Amino acid sequence: MSANRRKHGKISPEDMALWRKIADSVKPLHKPSALSDIDDALEKNTKPVPPRSVPANPVKRYSQPTAMPYQPPSSASTTGQFNSGAKRLDDKTIRKLRKGRLEIDATLDLHGMAQFQAHRSLIDFIEREQRNNSRMILVITGKGKAGQGVLRDAVPRWLLEHPLRELVSGWRNSNLNHGGEGALYVRLKRAAGMRGDGR
Repeated sequence: MSANRRKHGKISPEDMALWRKIADSVKPLHKPSALSDIDDALEKNTKPVPPRSVPANPVKRYSQPTAMPYQPPSSASTTGQFNSGAKRLDDKTIRKLRKGRLEIDATLDLHGMAQFQAHRSLIDFIEREQRNNSRMILVITGKGKAGQGVLRDAVPRWLLEHPLRELVSGWRNSNLNHGGEGALYVRLKRAAGMRGDGR
């Protein structure tokens, strides 16, 4: 190629034929489509993004929700609720129960249940007994090892929470003949529209 042709930027037919011969003998490193992707990316100053294959019918996967564990209150907090007199049954009522002059309408034994099962059973039981116009029930929790029963601590807290707080008017540890600290007397509010029986 002469200096005159390089100066004016013109390529002779001989130079073009030589270039085509060399170009035809070279094997490309990439497929033309990939090269065009690279060229486009270079123009945009970005890296080419390889296409992703998307299934025709994608399947959604759902994980099981993690259940929140029950957090029973410490024995100190439960004791504080009773000492403050929160919804505590009066001594006169306790004496009547001890002497058998006040009847227990129904009993629920939660002994040996897991917390979630005991909680659901307690709610169902109290809701049913209130509809039946029961006034005094006995809930057996058990004392647990060394007096540190999980249900013994949890049931008083549940009685203060929704929905049971709207159904219960008071409670207290039972007399020894009914289980002592391993059971609770629970007095229910009268259901709407029910006539009172004097208790």
